[in-house]
Amino acid sequence: MLVPQSSLSDIIADFSTKMNFLVSEIICEFNKITNNLEMSQGIHGIELLWSQALHKCGEIMRELIHTMMGQLDEKKLIRTCKNEFLLQGIRLENAGKPARTILTTRGEITYKRTMLVPANEESRARLKELHNCSSVFPLDKVLGIHKLPFKMSPKMMLLCVFCGQNQPSYKAAAEILADLGNIQVSSETIRKVVNEVGGKLFEEDCAQSGETYENCSIDFKPPDENAILYAEVDGAALNTRTKDDNGSTWRENKLGVCFKSDDIKQYVHPRTGDLEHRIEARQYVSYLGKAGEFRKHLFGMLIENGYGQGRRQLVLLSDGAAWIANMAQEDYPDCQHILDIYHLEENIFSYAREIFQNDESKYRPWAENICQMVREGRIDEVFAILATLPAIPNRNCVNLPHYLASHRNHINYPEYLAKGYFIGSGAIESGNKIVLQKRLKLAGMRWNVPTAQCMLTIRARVESGLWDEVVDLTMRHYALQITECAAA
Repeated sequence: MLVPQSSLSDIIADFSTKMNFLVSEIICEFNKITNNLEMSQGIHGIELLWSQALHKCGEIMRELIHTMMGQLDEKKLIRTCKNEFLLQGIRLENAGKPARTILTTRGEITYKRTMLVPANEESRARLKELHNCSSVFPLDKVLGIHKLPFKMSPKMMLLCVFCGQNQPSYKAAAEILADLGNIQVSSETIRKVVNEVGGKLFEEDCAQSGETYENCSIDFKPPDENAILYAEVDGAALNTRTKDDNGSTWRENKLGVCFKSDDIKQYVHPRTGDLEHRIEARQYVSYLGKAGEFRKHLFGMLIENGYGQGRRQLVLLSDGAAWIANMAQEDYPDCQHILDIYHLEENIFSYAREIFQNDESKYRPWAENICQMVREGRIDEVFAILATLPAIPNRNCVNLPHYLASHRNHINYPEYLAKGYFIGSGAIESGNKIVLQKRLKLAGMRWNVPTAQCMLTIRARVESGLWDEVVDLTMRHYALQITECAAA
């Protein structure tokens, strides 16, 4: 299926002439720009010329591709295809050469290709039975686009996905593609492509995490406290288009993040001189649903990052939600579960405001004193103080004595700090902003639950730095499966 040699020489001669003419035109325009230095447009003129040259060169290349696609010799390909189908009891015959247009990252490619149709009713029925189609396009199969869900290349699908999750809306993504790449694709098409690729990723996630959760055994060894795997978990509300049994459209997205002590780099702040840190690599997992399924995804991510392998200590930080505490106890009995100090202090202040009826002169010094005692590990003294206070009737305020008692084993902050552990879950708080809020919680947004999950799955991969390793690779495997399927 090559371009015939007789045609190649004419194509080469024609396009060599066009390229030579373009180069001459560019040189001429460049000389005009720089000839009179006083009237020169400077770098702006050169940059504009460069852009125009690239556009014209692209048009020539586009015409070249179209010309070569039109010169492809399908004879051998058609003959082979007919023989293969004949072995299956399907007789095919030529039925014209309809055109097809495929969108690529460089623009549209339109080409004509031979269509084969069943030669009789028996062949038509068998083709439908075996391949679920009524016609065959051998060239489409060879190009690997016969069964792609959209009229675009796999690479173009990836570009739609990246812009769709990167921009504040699908409309903005379409505008970016049009402005920067001169690629015309509708916002609705981008949405469908995001759902297709995100759904594929989520499907694989569910299968892999479920398999890992059910079959992976953990060898609990004495941990090396200098080799730490941090995990932080939180839930955040997302407005959807579906009401639950109580009539609410809000759903909780459960987000997990993990990072290793090796990924934490300390540095001295250039202005203050304070010792600070930054997390240089982290991985997210996001699930819009029940805790029972989320825990499988979190477990799979932690296994992938070294949990249960070697002697890395797992440190899990949370806001104290019951579902997280239960998950930590059941799935990670060897972990050090730490109650986020900032959530605890927030609850202490909330409790103090209720006790002292919002009298700041009383509740603030009391709350600050309790916070200081907690940080110093004087928990028994805190319980003694709380025992002297009356019960709070306000159900919207945390029951601080019960809250502290429930997390008695998770608030030994002096010990945690002595071991060099984090005691605040800032990474997951910023993760909610990055993964969820930045794209899914802008003004007026409401989501279909499956669509939101597709977007969250992609966002988690991108913000984990796994675009090339996971998303791009998954799409390549997907396209390869399509090609193999078509060639079968």
